[in-house]
Formats: sequence, C-alpha cells, structure tokens
Amino acid sequence: MRRGLFLIAQLALLFALSHPARAENPYGVMMWPVAGFQDFSVALARSAGLGVAWFRPTNVYIDRLPKSGACSECTALLRSPLRLALTVRNAPGAGRPSTPPSDMEDYKRRLGTILDLWKPQLLVVEQEEDLPATYSALDVSKAYAQQLEAACQVAHARSILCTNGGLSYEATSVLIWLAFADRGKMEQACAYARGTLYQKGRPDAGAILCPKGGQILIDSKARSDQLALARKLLDVYKKSPIDAVNFHWYGHDAGTLSETVDMLKRLTSKPVLSNEMGQRPWDAEPGRVRALLRAAFASQMVTAIWLSMDTQNTVSLFDEDGSLRPAGKEFAHQMSGRK
Repeated sequence: MRRGLFLIAQLALLFALSHPARAENPYGVMMWPVAGFQDFSVALARSAGLGVAWFRPTNVYIDRLPKSGACSECTALLRSPLRLALTVRNAPGAGRPSTPPSDMEDYKRRLGTILDLWKPQLLVVEQEEDLPATYSALDVSKAYAQQLEAACQVAHARSILCTNGGLSYEATSVLIWLAFADRGKMEQACAYARGTLYQKGRPDAGAILCPKGGQILIDSKARSDQLALARKLLDVYKKSPIDAVNFHWYGHDAGTLSETVDMLKRLTSKPVLSNEMGQRPWDAEPGRVRALLRAAFASQMVTAIWLSMDTQNTVSLFDEDGSLRPAGKEFAHQMSGRK
C-alpha cells in the first residue's frame, strides 16, 4: 500500500515537471508497465519526466484483439502527449517467432483495428525480422516484403508512419562492415568491425573481420548466412513503402553509430530511425549514454528510442523505486540540453 502511494505521488510530480515534447525532439524511451499498475501511467510519467518525445510500449499481437472493442491499457497512452511507436507482431505471443500472415486481407483488417485502438504515430512491423527466433519463414525476405507492403498500406491509409521491425544489431554491424569493404575502404571496415562486433570478455573480437591482404574474409557459415539475409532485407527496405529504415543498436561507440546511420541512408536513400537502442549489462558505462544520444541527434535520425528495462541483455535507466541511475542522469542531462 505504502509503495503504491509513493508511486502515485511520484507520478503526479513527474507529470508536473514534464513539458510538451518539441516536434524536433527525436528521443524516446521503451518501458513496460511498472509492477503493481495495470496500465502505462507510471512508465509514461517517468518517460515524460525525462523530456522525451516518443514512447514504445509492449509489443501488440495481431490475434489478441479485445473482444469488447475497447483497449483498457491504451487509455493512459491516448492521454499522453508522447508520440507512440507501436510494434505489431503476427506471433502467438512473447517468446514465439512471427510467421507470414496466411490470410493477408484478414491480417490487414486486424491490423487496422489495432491501429484505430492504439492510434500510434509510427507502426513498426514485426521485431528483428532477420532472426529466426523472432521471424520464421521458408523465404524470409520474400515473405516479409509482402507483409511489410500490406502493413504500410494500412498505416498510410490512417496517416501513420510505417517502418520495418528493426534489423538486429549484429546483422546491422556486418552489413555496414561489408558496405565499407565493398567500397575499398578496408581500414575503415576493420575499425568499424572492431568498434561494433566486440563481445563480453573479448573486446577485440571484431578484428577477425579485418581484411587480409586487401581481401575480406567471412569467419563462419553462420556469419555468411546472416550477411546474405541482411543484404536481401536491405533490398526489401529500399523497394518497400516504409517511411524510414529501422535498425537496433547496442554498441558503445558513438562514432560507429554515426557511420551506421550515414551508410544506411546511402544504401537505401531513406531516412533512418531506431526503435530500440541501449546498453548491455556487461557494457553499461554511463558516460557513453550522452555521446550516443548526441550522435543520434546529429545524424538526424527520425527517432531514437532508448530501451530502459532490466533483462538478461539490457539495463534500465531507473532503479525499481523510480530514481535515476547514473546512466539515467546522463540521459536526463542530454534531454535538458545541459553540458
């Protein structure tokens, strides 16, 4: 009871301190509802208190339409001044891979109902479509291209922006590495691989992709397959009606983030955004947060949404009681414009 009253008081304070998000503010936060609350009210208040313009809620699943035609969890979202980036998946639930719609017209009808309920400003179609764990199909690029085309039709009919599900960080890294190598920029390709493909306990793991004697070498079949699919999906993004190309980012180097955005723009001739960027628990240096946010702004990303959740692979900007961690304070300082 006492904890609930504390959160309610904190909620009121954060709303009082928050200010309307400026149109040019590309920043956002991804958070789930706080324990003990059924809706997003506390998560939204914490986000607004940071000064962001965008919010990413829990993924929505196409076959879970409310029977009543109402959406109780949407209520707080619809009242919020924050812009909504909504991920919709054709999967049976969290932890299960999506599959291509078997009936595209039924998919479009259900998606339209979801968009009418949630009223997002941005539709994100699926989640990391390059990974078998999140998107499964015999021919991923072909199936996803058809689904993306249909979903964007539904979104654009409602004046909602549309983007892909977010190319995974690892696939993005090898794709941009190859783009540098293909242009003969071997030293830059090597530096990029070192700056993005490091691993826990192996800070120089990316060096394995440094070109040898002017030749690029793929270190494994798994990497080769990953790269081949990433290139096919890149072609899908170029030809599809999406408004911007979406990628995920968990690298700690702001320079490689800037290089990634610039190269994706060149490769697709489209704007770029990220509906998921953040830090790994083993690489969560607070001092890097502001540099990454500044790089996103300088690169003119449509939106850059920070994942603020404690999981096995990610870390939150907040402690459980709602107080800002060091990384959260760095985030807030960037939002305030303070040096």
